[in-house]
Amino acid sequence: NEEYTTVFIRELGDMYAWMSYYDKAISIYTSALETNPEDVDSRLSLARARAFRGDIKAAHAEYDTILAKDPSSVPALLGKADAYTMKDKLGAAGDLLDKVQELEPGNIDALNMRARIMVWQGYHRKGVALYKEILELYPENIEALEGLAFGLHWADRDPEAFDVLERIFMMKPSRTESRKLMARIRNARRPYVEAYGKYTDDSNPRTTLEYGASVGSLVTDYLDLEARYGRRTTEEKEEDNEDLDADIYGISSELHITRSLILDLDLALADFKQTDWQEFFVDASVIWQALDVIKLDAGYERDTVNSIDAITDELIQESVNARIKWRPDRMWLFSAKQEYGEYSDDNKKDTTLLIGEFRVKQTPYLKLYYNYYRGEWDEEVDGYFSPLEFYSQTLGAFLSKRFSSKQYGYIQGSRGQEHHGKGDHVHVPNYYIAGGYLYRLGNNWKLQIDASYFDSESDDAKDHDAYRETAVWASISRSFGGYVGKAIEPEVQPTPVPENR
Repeated sequence: NEEYTTVFIRELGDMYAWMSYYDKAISIYTSALETNPEDVDSRLSLARARAFRGDIKAAHAEYDTILAKDPSSVPALLGKADAYTMKDKLGAAGDLLDKVQELEPGNIDALNMRARIMVWQGYHRKGVALYKEILELYPENIEALEGLAFGLHWADRDPEAFDVLERIFMMKPSRTESRKLMARIRNARRPYVEAYGKYTDDSNPRTTLEYGASVGSLVTDYLDLEARYGRRTTEEKEEDNEDLDADIYGISSELHITRSLILDLDLALADFKQTDWQEFFVDASVIWQALDVIKLDAGYERDTVNSIDAITDELIQESVNARIKWRPDRMWLFSAKQEYGEYSDDNKKDTTLLIGEFRVKQTPYLKLYYNYYRGEWDEEVDGYFSPLEFYSQTLGAFLSKRFSSKQYGYIQGSRGQEHHGKGDHVHVPNYYIAGGYLYRLGNNWKLQIDASYFDSESDDAKDHDAYRETAVWASISRSFGGYVGKAIEPEVQPTPVPENR
């Protein structure tokens, strides 16, 4: 019987597809269609297997074959939408979901996919809200429950995610992805340790070597604590200049006061050996994000300048800052930061940093960015910063790729133009390149290496020296919870500013 033969062949293909042997499954589904070319279920299965194998174009061809004969085929519309999401074409997927919901307003698969797209776009709160609406209609839908758990996790609401996962396991204990998420949330409470080192060589001329270790843990569902020790040696390359060593002891915390309000606090005690100077430094900020598209934070910082002259003179800088991040959609990100500071030698500074980013592609991750930096100081003081005015505009690109579940790498490059004033105005180009590689050794260890190079050219006519800076840093982490976290996309790094040169 042709119908039974087709069903048998298709179910054999389903078995291979379930085990992720997509090439074998595709071969079997193709055989089923040779037996019965009109079998829609076999063609749908073939399209799904092609999509999971990564051949989205071929998958769409199969779906289009079905839709050419039946434009209102909901399974084909849903499958084609799902294939679009695999290529990050979420707008096209959304258009197909609109068609499905016109045909079947309460279609659970369409609702779940729309919520999942919201979460993928970074609209975690909207996605969570939609999943909750779905669960009011379908209280025991596993896909909606699992999507809700992941949405809550990515929105930093792990206690709520944990409750949802327990509900899932009461219904279906075998959910693999839910079990992985449960283990990740449980293990996050266990301590971790990290050792790090950083070496910087610039044309001031100065080198800085810093190394140390930290230990931390999630103490409660809402409080993360970390303690650290570091040793920093700053060396001026000119003869007769003594090196400067510092022991730095620090503690940092992240407290989730409410769902949308976070307090970050970092306290450090620095002991500068050669100058016999001990000083406390503070970096505190309050972060508010009640909406997916806007993030606000305000901060206070008390620090010094990494210069032997500044540290010898016990220079203290205190500043307040405010920043806003606006993400109108998943492609664009805009950020503005304003800072005002005063120094213990009565100098003052006023700085502005603007960043615009446009995401070109999701896989591999590619974005273009623009930086604008403005800094003004009341006085020019040799050894701390120069000149009185500094403006910089930069265009750059950032590219990253996840090579496997254990390997991740990125590279960033930019070209900019600097303006130095007051007095003799200087206009010079600058260049910046950076890259990094992360490797996860099993579930417990993580190794990360980063490097950067910055070059600001000279202007001999106006007696302006070039500035170059090379930096290399590495870290290795060990988690006692069996999971050391996912690779985090590094933020675009702005041009090094005069007070740090």
